[in-house]
Amino acid sequence: MTTYYRLGNFTPMNFTPRDPQDLQGYARGLSVSTTLPLNRAQMLDDDTFTIVSAIATPTANDPNHHSVRPTEGGNVALTQWAQTRAALADDNSWDNPAVSNYSNDLYDSRTGQVN
Repeated sequence: MTTYYRLGNFTPMNFTPRDPQDLQGYARGLSVSTTLPLNRAQMLDDDTFTIVSAIATPTANDPNHHSVRPTEGGNVALTQWAQTRAALADDNSWDNPAVSNYSNDLYDSRTGQVN
């Protein structure tokens, strides 16, 4: 089991990539890290991921950086996931039917919060 930390609050928007920032380049996807942060973060257990995967994408600022991406569907699936974020602006709750299955996969993998 690897624990990943997603900075921020436990909300669907925080568990959904941004368009276009998170759709480009080497580290595209939802940013997480295996480094315990100093700020509030959500803890995710990769053993429970079913339709997403964490890919190692080290950066200059974080050698333990990973990018969460759909396991299947490549950039098309990642883009579709990011496009669901706009529908969360008015209702950023887990009851919103617009929450992506990918975000829900992360919801199910959450084990707690730090800081």
